[in-house]
Amino acid sequence: MPAPSARRFRIALVAAVMAALVVGPSALAAPPGNNGTVKIHEGAGEPSPEIRNEPHVCTFHLHFYFADPFQAGLDGDAIDWWIDAQPPTAESASILSGTYVADASGTDRTPELGLPIGHYKLYWIGRNDQNIKHKTFWVTCAGGGGGGGGGAEG
Repeated sequence: MPAPSARRFRIALVAAVMAALVVGPSALAAPPGNNGTVKIHEGAGEPSPEIRNEPHVCTFHLHFYFADPFQAGLDGDAIDWWIDAQPPTAESASILSGTYVADASGTDRTPELGLPIGHYKLYWIGRNDQNIKHKTFWVTCAGGGGGGGGGAEG
């Protein structure tokens, strides 16, 4: 006969498997909320949907991908994003902010944005404010000029 702790473990494991079978696989899927991603792309747009990230840009746009309807604002709610300056550029301070509402495929793009040369962090949030996502990037322009003063979107 197995030791009591091993027996309890097996009973708990069987109970968990049976509960999963009863509620079905949809209950085990990731909850809706922050299932998308954002990529930073050079310039005003890319010729075809580009999923790679460009962490060094001059002027740029934000491309939101694969958000589920709960997160993507498809019910009319806009989703917030903001960009903070990061050291060594500056102490954390909000520089740009805006909103997006994804299309039926879960994507959206901002217009072309620009910031002075420096280090920045993009934050975005869906309805799940417990899981704010972020991505860091650098604005670097040939010839040393900045990418512009930027402007709020949305």
